[in-house]
Amino acid sequence: METSAINDDKRAESEALLDELKEQVRRAEVASEQYQRELMALKSRFDEITSEQIKSEDLIATKNERIEALESGSMDVEKRCQALEMTQKVEEATMNRDREASATKEEELMATIQRLRESLSAKEARGNSEGGTGLLRTGRIYLLSQVATTSRS
Repeated sequence: METSAINDDKRAESEALLDELKEQVRRAEVASEQYQRELMALKSRFDEITSEQIKSEDLIATKNERIEALESGSMDVEKRCQALEMTQKVEEATMNRDREASATKEEELMATIQRLRESLSAKEARGNSEGGTGLLRTGRIYLLSQVATTSRS
């Protein structure tokens, strides 16, 4: 019977070991399932982050294109401003030359008017001393009106 008791002990020991192994397998399966869930959650989070990164890179590329377009537009505006400033300087120089030319022309006309007045006064004085008829005075008025009209134009 002793062998039967030893066999029973060994059988009980084997069953205990088997139960323990089954428990370890069950715990391993539970742990595996938990790791599988964690892996799925991490994979899902990784996919979200990758998607967000792609969106961010697209947004950055779009903004960089917009920045380049604005910089290009800014340079165009700056060039146009410089061209307008140059045109303005040229026009101001032209206006100043025209003003100076007009002032010189006016001075010349005023000098001519003065000489004509003096000449008319001298002729009138000679005409009065010679007994003129007054035609000289009528001519003087006409001549002065013509000179005044010319100087205004």
